[in-house]
Amino acid sequence: MTSRPPPASTFVIRLWPEWSEHGPVWRGHIVHLQSGQASGFQDPAAVLDFMRQMAEQGPHHAPPSTPQDGHDRQPSGDP
Repeated sequence: MTSRPPPASTFVIRLWPEWSEHGPVWRGHIVHLQSGQASGFQDPAAVLDFMRQMAEQGPHHAPPSTPQDGHDRQPSGDP
């Protein structure tokens, strides 16, 4: 019997520098796409902690439900 690989997790990470008297400090924001959970961070270790937490929660965390009829969309400005 072959085993299945664990389900994949997808993350979006946004990074930007902020300047302080000590030089640049990297800040960021990470989103786990499957669950919709997000976190801001100033320390690269926090990114790994967040990813580890999502992996430990497992695949049972579904993404937030969204309406399928398109009524939640913002107007595009096109006529």
